[in-house]
Amino acid sequence: MENSPPEMWGSKSEKHYEGYVTDQISFSILCDQGHTSVVLLQVMRFELLFDQGISALRKGNYDSAVLRHSAAREKFFKFYCRVVWLQDHGDCSLFDEYWKHLRRSERQVGAFVATNLALRATSDFPKDLQKLKKGDTLRNAIAHSGKIPCLNEAKEYAERTYEFISKYCDQLKVHFPKGISKETLRVFKEQSANIHDQLGVSRNSISGTTVSVPTSIGLNHGLSAERKSFEEVLATDIGGKYMYPIKS
Repeated sequence: MENSPPEMWGSKSEKHYEGYVTDQISFSILCDQGHTSVVLLQVMRFELLFDQGISALRKGNYDSAVLRHSAAREKFFKFYCRVVWLQDHGDCSLFDEYWKHLRRSERQVGAFVATNLALRATSDFPKDLQKLKKGDTLRNAIAHSGKIPCLNEAKEYAERTYEFISKYCDQLKVHFPKGISKETLRVFKEQSANIHDQLGVSRNSISGTTVSVPTSIGLNHGLSAERKSFEEVLATDIGGKYMYPIKS
């Protein structure tokens, strides 16, 4: 602000409100004038979960970090398979019927493996997956036995997750851009349709908008060559809450 000309400062009525993300990947804001606004974040669930894990890691909540990154992995597996399906299909109703039989995480990993095998997209996939799954014992010990992980354990788990998801996001961008577009549009429509029910308000009683926010994974960004290193990601406070200027 100090180095910017006054005309770039915005109006005097501009204020900042803090919003906490809900399960619909959105947050609501009540301004000083009593108006409620709902903001939908244009991010995929696995991106948000990963950044929440990074935030937990930076704050020293190592068990939460591992569990968030584990959830990000599972959500990415489903996202990957759905994007591949949508590349050449109009909707995902049949896909969803099949996915109902894959409730357990190991089955979802199997679906991801089968999809990648069918694509024959990369020869080093088995090695990548083996490296990713090295942390499964850690995750299970935290979730089921109450293990308290140390910094290095949580950091290694996060780095493996980051490298894997980033690499296979790039694969989708190169080979399945149409599927990505269809899936992101579907998700935003679904979230928009459900947000009013979640808040318990009518569609006409609140205003809404969508906001594109930066994420560590950066699905909407370029390929990995343009991405931050894991150490840079760890040093960046993106996390599970965002601040936006809202004009009242």
